[in-house]
Amino acid sequence: MPRFPRAAGCFSGFQVRIAGTAGSLSPAARCYERPARVPPAAPADLSACERNTPHANQYGILKRKFAAISFSGIFSGAVRVAVDLKRAPASIGLVNSDVIQKLRAGVRDVPDFPKKGIIFKDITPILKDGTLFRASIDLFLERFRGKRIDKIVGIDARGFLFGSAVAYELGIGFVPLRKKGRLPYKTETAKYSLEYGEAEMELHIDAITRGEQIILIDDLLATGGTSASAATLIKKVGGQLVEAIFLIELEFLHGREKLTPTPVTSFLKY
Repeated sequence: MPRFPRAAGCFSGFQVRIAGTAGSLSPAARCYERPARVPPAAPADLSACERNTPHANQYGILKRKFAAISFSGIFSGAVRVAVDLKRAPASIGLVNSDVIQKLRAGVRDVPDFPKKGIIFKDITPILKDGTLFRASIDLFLERFRGKRIDKIVGIDARGFLFGSAVAYELGIGFVPLRKKGRLPYKTETAKYSLEYGEAEMELHIDAITRGEQIILIDDLLATGGTSASAATLIKKVGGQLVEAIFLIELEFLHGREKLTPTPVTSFLKY
């Protein structure tokens, strides 16, 4: 596989494949935005490709960002290359019955796990399906439009899967809340009760700066003990908990009551 030149300027982190004869390049970068599979509009100024503001496409999801780079040099003519700076949007719309039903169908009930009498909501069928996993992440992202958020906090361990993906897309920090003994630095600790036992969780004392706006993310809200403990830790280190968001909620367990007055959002309710 031949090595290709790397574009300079704000695209220095992206390797661009050039069709033509290799030679010294003198790139002049210009950027524009367009939805996926739609011919590009006229180029905008450079700052447009540097901003991380979400834009809606025909699905109501984030547009794909592209950079068009014009090269001049010893080529016989100019070469234009499109560099995809964002992942493709989900193939199904956000927050509608079709998405919810597809995600609901992807949740598998596992009886008597991890203890007898517990029906475990298994999300691994969603995680292994690229379209469903992307749609679930987009559900979380849609909640944050127009909000100022500094960090995402995810609960050990499935909250890491959704929280880190959301933080990446938003370009903000991710903070892991871990089971006791898993974090290496100084921590704050809180005990909590599960529907099938007791445990403790920890948060690094320097993970959140006082006054930062925090979103708490996990896969499931059951009795609310874990999430209430997480909320306590966030406030203990000075964070402002804006909202707690869950893919699944077991409403009959009334877990959201333990999070009052924090707003709670869930997408799949049982």
